Parts: sequence; C-alpha cells; structure tokens
Amino acid sequence: MRNIFLILLCTGAVTSLHAQFNVGLQGSYMNNFTNENTGHFGFGIRGEVGLSQEFAIQGGVNYFFPSDYSHEFEAIAYVSTTTPNVIPILGNSKLSYTNYYIGAKYYLKGSHSTFKKNSETAVYIAGGVGVLAGGFETTANLTNNISRDLYEVPVKDTQLGAFTYLTFNPSIGVEKLFGSIYLYSEFKAYLKVYEASRSGVDFPIPYVFNLNVGMRFGFGADY
Repeated sequence: MRNIFLILLCTGAVTSLHAQFNVGLQGSYMNNFTNENTGHFGFGIRGEVGLSQEFAIQGGVNYFFPSDYSHEFEAIAYVSTTTPNVIPILGNSKLSYTNYYIGAKYYLKGSHSTFKKNSETAVYIAGGVGVLAGGFETTANLTNNISRDLYEVPVKDTQLGAFTYLTFNPSIGVEKLFGSIYLYSEFKAYLKVYEASRSGVDFPIPYVFNLNVGMRFGFGADY
C-alpha cells in the first residue's frame, strides 16, 4: 500500500503544472448492519489529483476505532452419547478496521478545482479498489466450565484474529466551496471481492457501508 501513496505523490508532482493536487481530512462512520454490532467511528486522509474539472484520481487510508461484536458458538461433544451433546458458548470480539484504497472520481455537477471559486454545490460519483483489514481479540464466556477433553470448543478463552479482504468501493458524494476549502459528505460501500487471508473466529461480512464527512484543500495550477 505504501507504493500506492508514493505513486500518487509522484503523479501529483509530475502533473503539478497541468493539474491540481488536493489533500483531504475526514471523519468517518462504518456499519455492516449486522445484529452483532452498532458500528465504528474513525478518521482518514486522502490525496487527489485533478486531471480536469470533471475527473480526478484519488487514494487514501481510513482507520476505524475498535468496536464490540457478540458471538454465539457451539461446543460439540466428541462422542454422540455424551450429554448434553452440544453446549452454547457466548463470546465477544473487539474489532478495528483499516482501509486502504485507490480509485477515480467523476463530477456530475460542479468541478474539482478549488481555484475556480465556484460556489455551486458539486455532486460526484467515484469507484475504486481497496484493502479492508480487520484485527480483533475474541473472549469466550466459558462459565459452564466445559471440558475440552469431552468437547470440541471452537474458541479459546482469549485469542487473536485477523482478516484481509480485497474490495470494490463505489461511492457518491456532495461538496461545496467555503473560502478556499471544499467541505464534502459522501456515502461509500465496501463490497468484498476476494478474501485474501483469515485467522481466528469467523466474521461473515460480505459488505460494509461508510459515511465520510470532511474537507479538502488544493495545491497546483488552475485548469
């Protein structure tokens, strides 16, 4: 992922005479709309290179603070005659996310340049690819004092885990110029394309939705 940001920075430097490089800061909220969790708050930074008034490329990183997830596991007896044969186990995971992404942005209304002093409210769509990485610690509530000699217990008392997804990230947003700074709000989805790695308990998260609110300011030439 470092290579992506180096490419963006180099692209911004090379095209500075003919394009506009922007830096954006944002606050974020993420939710996967499962019953086990109420969502994550976070923050991020992005870089953008405006290639025309309607088109830009962008890349960035978002971090989402840890949030609690509840689980229900089953300890299954090795021998069918053991009573009870299945014992329910409650668990809790504290999960945080990091998202790296790169993509393109197209303006349906308004323009990318902050130097045009255009007070018109802009509307844009964007798409790209990214890496969604999750890290977590899971704690099981083994109040029943389950014997691991008799039962296959799917989780330890406390264990670490992680997963990495490759995602497709469509988004839509609005922004408006205030002075020399654009304020923006956008709705973004993370659609899982490929599961690159996994360890620990299972987190069935096929899609995630994200709301970003932030500001961007530019450097470079007018169009």
